[in-house]
Amino acid sequence: MIDIQQNNWHRFTAVVQKKLGTIKLNSNFKLHPQMPDFQIELFIQQAIQKNKTITIWLKDTLGNEHAITGNLSSSLHQPHTFLLIDQNKIPTLVAFKNIKFLKLI
Repeated sequence: MIDIQQNNWHRFTAVVQKKLGTIKLNSNFKLHPQMPDFQIELFIQQAIQKNKTITIWLKDTLGNEHAITGNLSSSLHQPHTFLLIDQNKIPTLVAFKNIKFLKLI
C-alpha cells in the first residue's frame, strides 16, 4: 500500500514539474526594480522643474505594478504627494511611498 502511494506521489510531482516547465511569461511583461528614494526624488525634481513627461510605475497593496504617463506637479504643503496629469487630462494623485520606478521621457 505504501509503495502505491509513493509511486502515485512520484508521478504527481513529475507531472507538476513538466507543467511548470511549459509556463511562459508574456514578452511585453517587464519587472522593474525598486528605485532608491534619493533617485526617485532627483527624477521627480527634474521632471517638475523642466516640465518633462514621465512614466511612473506604481505599486499597489497586492504588489502589482501600474504604469501612468503624464506631467507631474507638486505642492509645497505636501512634499511627498504629487499630481500627475496624463495626456487625456485625467489627474492622478501619487504618493511617494507608492512609486516603484520612473522614467523621464
